[in-house]
Amino acid sequence: MKSFNVDDSIWARIERWEPYVTLRLIVINAVVFLASSAAQPGRQDTPVFDRFGMDYLSVVMQNQHYRMFTAMFLHDGWMHIFNNMLFLALLGYMVERPLGRARFLLAYFGAGYLGFVFALVWQYDPQVAAVSQRGLALLARPTVGASGAVLGMLGVWLAYERSLRVSLSQMWHSPNGQRVMVFTGYYVIASLVGINPRVSHSAHLGGIVGGFLLGFFLFSMGYRGRTLPRQGWMALAAYLALAVGGLVYAYQRAPGFNLL
Repeated sequence: MKSFNVDDSIWARIERWEPYVTLRLIVINAVVFLASSAAQPGRQDTPVFDRFGMDYLSVVMQNQHYRMFTAMFLHDGWMHIFNNMLFLALLGYMVERPLGRARFLLAYFGAGYLGFVFALVWQYDPQVAAVSQRGLALLARPTVGASGAVLGMLGVWLAYERSLRVSLSQMWHSPNGQRVMVFTGYYVIASLVGINPRVSHSAHLGGIVGGFLLGFFLFSMGYRGRTLPRQGWMALAAYLALAVGGLVYAYQRAPGFNLL
């Protein structure tokens, strides 16, 4: 049996691959950023953010769930979009080929969606915010960015390696595997302890979790004889439980509002 090499599976095979979807996502994000900047020179928070950003009041209290997707294409400044697109180029180049274009898009948006669900659950406390005008304003402050979706590709990469029975030790001892795993570890820790309070670490963590669960499901369905379909369905069930359960929890916390 041919031995498996982590670097060969990821890097050597993709040098000739054009990351079709990744490049187009970067272009779309750049165009949206330039257009939103032109609409309000010098400010990124209005009016586009107010209309398409993700915030508790709009999503939960007004049922504008489309914001969970439109917010993925909005960025708060040049450094915000530069960092996100830089990592999207790197991570998308790693996982688009083994995952496939359609599945890559599904994993990308699915990871970003779960990231925003985590943000709703962890960042907003409507019971506390409702007691003051300042607190109410915090519920309406939009969260934007592709970070959750981009970091979801880290989760997809980990799922890809696990679906091929690559151990954590094998991943760790490969140069590229070390970079990816250290990067993943940093964002998980940052999400839990809130290293930078201005960054939505909960959305980052949700994106990584969503990317791993969806990636494991998608890879388990695509490689006969080398994957675990039952575990794949379990991963999908876990993703749906987190996504639906998180939204239900967010609705239940809203004062004076019911799910139905």
